[in-house]
Amino acid sequence: MLHIERSVLAIPTYLRGPDDPYPPLTFSGRGPVHLKPFPYPVQDDIDLATMPRDAERPHRVIRLSNGLLEALVLPDMNGRLYSLRDLRNDREIFYRNRVVKPGLVALRGAWLSGGVEFNFPTLGHTVSTASPVFSRIERRDDEVAVVVGDIDRTTRQVWEVRMALRPNRAALDIETTFTNPNPYRERLYYWENAAVPATDDLRFICRCDWTLGTPPQPFPIREGKDVSAHVNNPTPHDHFGYRSHADFFGAYYATRRLGTYHVAPRIRAPGQKYFTWGVKEDSNIWLRYLTDADGQYVEIQAGVLESQLLTDWLAPLERLTTAGCWFGTQDMAELTWANASVAVAVVTEQGRGSLEVFSVDVEGDCDAVFRRGAAAHTVPVRLSPGIVHRIPADTATPFCLELRRRSGRLVLAGEWYGAEHRGMDPARLHDVAPQPWSALSQTTPAVRKAEHAEKYHRWAEMERLLSENGVKDTLEAGVPSALLALKTGDLAAAWDRAQQGLARDPVNASLHAVAAVVAVRQLRLTGDRAWYYRVWDHALAARRDRRSRPVSLRTLAEAAILDHRFLEARDALELLVADSAHSAADRALLAAVCRWCGDPEGAAQQWPQVARLAGLGGVFERFLAGGTKPERPELPGEDGLSAANPTPNAERRTSNVEGRNAGDVSTVAAAWLPVQHAELVLEHLMLYWRVGLLEDLARLLDLCAEWWPCVAAHPVSALLRSDLAAAKGSGTVARQWASTAADSSIEWVFPSRWEDAALLQRALTRAGATSAPTLRYLLALYQAENNQVAAARESLEAGLTSNRAEVVRLAGKALADWAAAVQGDKELAARHLEAVLTLGGPDRRLVLRLDDCLRDRQDITRRKKLWAGIPRDWQARGDVTFRLAQLDFDEGRAGAAIARLVPAQFSVFEGGSAIRRLYVDALLVDAIGACLAGDAARVESRCKAVFEFPENLGAASWLGEHSRFARFLLGLFAWRKGRQDEGRQWWEDVLARSGVSKAYAVGEEQKTVGLRADEALAVFLAARRLNGQGPAERARPPTSSENVDERTAEIADGIRAGAPDVLGEAERALARFPCAALLRILTGLARFRPWA
Repeated sequence: MLHIERSVLAIPTYLRGPDDPYPPLTFSGRGPVHLKPFPYPVQDDIDLATMPRDAERPHRVIRLSNGLLEALVLPDMNGRLYSLRDLRNDREIFYRNRVVKPGLVALRGAWLSGGVEFNFPTLGHTVSTASPVFSRIERRDDEVAVVVGDIDRTTRQVWEVRMALRPNRAALDIETTFTNPNPYRERLYYWENAAVPATDDLRFICRCDWTLGTPPQPFPIREGKDVSAHVNNPTPHDHFGYRSHADFFGAYYATRRLGTYHVAPRIRAPGQKYFTWGVKEDSNIWLRYLTDADGQYVEIQAGVLESQLLTDWLAPLERLTTAGCWFGTQDMAELTWANASVAVAVVTEQGRGSLEVFSVDVEGDCDAVFRRGAAAHTVPVRLSPGIVHRIPADTATPFCLELRRRSGRLVLAGEWYGAEHRGMDPARLHDVAPQPWSALSQTTPAVRKAEHAEKYHRWAEMERLLSENGVKDTLEAGVPSALLALKTGDLAAAWDRAQQGLARDPVNASLHAVAAVVAVRQLRLTGDRAWYYRVWDHALAARRDRRSRPVSLRTLAEAAILDHRFLEARDALELLVADSAHSAADRALLAAVCRWCGDPEGAAQQWPQVARLAGLGGVFERFLAGGTKPERPELPGEDGLSAANPTPNAERRTSNVEGRNAGDVSTVAAAWLPVQHAELVLEHLMLYWRVGLLEDLARLLDLCAEWWPCVAAHPVSALLRSDLAAAKGSGTVARQWASTAADSSIEWVFPSRWEDAALLQRALTRAGATSAPTLRYLLALYQAENNQVAAARESLEAGLTSNRAEVVRLAGKALADWAAAVQGDKELAARHLEAVLTLGGPDRRLVLRLDDCLRDRQDITRRKKLWAGIPRDWQARGDVTFRLAQLDFDEGRAGAAIARLVPAQFSVFEGGSAIRRLYVDALLVDAIGACLAGDAARVESRCKAVFEFPENLGAASWLGEHSRFARFLLGLFAWRKGRQDEGRQWWEDVLARSGVSKAYAVGEEQKTVGLRADEALAVFLAARRLNGQGPAERARPPTSSENVDERTAEIADGIRAGAPDVLGEAERALARFPCAALLRILTGLARFRPWA
């Protein structure tokens, strides 16, 4: 009955282009953070217009079944649960998307809809959502399971998801483990995102009275509508059930009597979320972006926190586990009660009642006991897993239900109060608004804002918040201030801040833990044995604190190993693994120490524990212990690579070449993967380097070079060998390896670990003049994202002196990002990009970035020259079509922009409104031109097109209400043509829409959108027209400001006042700012003299 296997499944697949070779730098949060998943490359080469479709694309799949359910897991796509099928009823329990069609939604861009996805540890769809992860299968007599997971390179945390099927159990059990192996805290965030079909009879089942938002909102009835019904959500919405009264939630289809549910103890997993794209016409764009013919979906998500706006901390070395299960029901009413073993629906129809009981895993004779006061009535029932059983019942009056096995053991209990109460106590105080303290804790006291920035590694913001209003001088700021320095590699500052904090608060265990970590790193980097004793000072002071004790033991062990005190290290590590939820790295270190103590039996005892999913430590330790060479482990997605040439230079050289055929796209898209493989292996090797086990490290580097040539090709591997040679006193060999590192391919190599930075700094002292620019460029990436931005700029400028075009290209692009993000100098950024573009063939990413800079500079001449030379095959792409349409519009050809946009296909980022905004702006400008020409048909067609939602142009919901100006214009044109009644109707329509605008905000209920100047002007002018008022007084005198927003506001003010010279002002302003769409609209309006 139980079965599990690895196989291959052919799924039609749209093939995205290569990952972005340019590092996604934010300069520690000083620049834009959207789509900046450092150290991961961005996966944004997704173009609906040109993506090739492979109808028979093979995908690795793990198939497991227990006779009741069959699950399909895709290890090369986040370990996503692709399908969960009810075998008895041949029903897909989740939404199954029968194509792989990436859309621009996730943190790195590419995202896939359908099934169940696992998101840890960053807000949004995780970095691995469209990438391979580790996987293993487990077979036992009582279950089959697949375990998937990964090392998050942003935080170095590890996540594992275990999906299991057991005999005679009609549910998929999922256990998730998160491990923070760092000696400091890191963010906790996890949402299990399940997709289910979106239909008119869908209802979100969540037994709560409130959902979290800003502020919290009542649920399910809101403003007279039942928002738990899918059809009552017109626009995209997140509903986060809060203070739920039940451990289950899910989706129910009333017409077809189908359900999909999740069960977990809500005290451990309080997150119960429903997301919909909405039912308005413009929400249908996601059908086009994410699937071919499988229809719309909604998401029901389980989380360890109450809302996706909330994060928490995983303590240093903490390991956290949460668990739940998913199951589906058929031919059954909406659930009233449920737990992990059984689900019950109370049915009341036409005066008759019954219980419908779905057994998850209860089998055999049971009793349903109905209690009303002292009276009890028992009905026997025989349950079978996966089957719905019906029990006649009097449901007209309240009762208490007990479902018991014949042995008397209680299976489920619930109280029925009547159909109108949804199984919830009517005496509850459902009107008591919640106090979401978790949300408040992110902002109060002020230091919490800095800690929130710390969770997302926005170091510049954290530094600024700590320095504001005397926050840094408070007692609470001591730990975050020291952690800021430690996490960004400034050991001297971290030590000083920890000492200063301890001077004010000598018993602060967290500060002692930080100081101990600094001391052990200084011991490793300097070799000064005085740091060994400082480790002891602080570790002893912190050892009694529950959260700091693991760090104390780890630092003591590492210091002991560095000082060759292996027995002492073994004692500390044995205590660590005995009393904490340790990581696999702790076990690996204990195995190594036992080996060095001459205790092979003790080392062997650790191997099974070390061989965790994303851990290679067990294999490495078996190898180091001698004996038979272990079998080479498989890395994520490795099947798709050539063993003979896992880092093909030819593929790398084509990463920026456009116009590829289908085979090229699929090959190049995987070119980043060998770098990821090398990074995963190097993460494990760093354990041995950190504690100075250099002989072990040398043997492992040789083994890994044999097993995975991609590791040998990685520059950090050469840096490790350089350091090993220097430690042996061989300066010549050390310099040779430093040169090898500098000569390695660095595309997609984004150093992010403190060990990487230390190795680069050491290599720079050995490298020759020709090697230094490459090494400094790599060091710059670490510096840029670790709050050392001045040093990063110097290092990037050094990279420009390299004799390698690859280094100059990457450094030049990074300097352009610096100029735009940090200095705000778009002209300097443009010059860097223009210089980089001279180094090789056309590079679409650079051209798009350069166009952004030149448009910001209002430089149409250079933009025209830029686009005149693009390859012909680019012009079919949606991103290029959009920029060309922008250029049409900015040159005053609104009609040409519309003609270019309407037939094109675009891939739009979630939340993206630029294409829709350009389309509407072009319609408005062309409509004004038609007004001036007296072309009634064109006025009407252009204005009314604003009310429509072409699916290829993005969702209007992201803009909020944006039709007021078009409606005002229709009214003004009608009035001028003598149709005063029609004009008044349009203006009244404008005023009916004059309130604040609501738009979707990711992770929120909705956000308020301020009226744009043209929309606000339409409301103002419509009101004055209807009230018979003339122009208003001018609020401000005109200026020659070089700020486009100020000039736009002045023109709007002049139009309100009917200023006689406003048209001249507008034309002069437009000549200065030709790329300002709003200014172009207002200039056209001034020509039409709306006050006259």
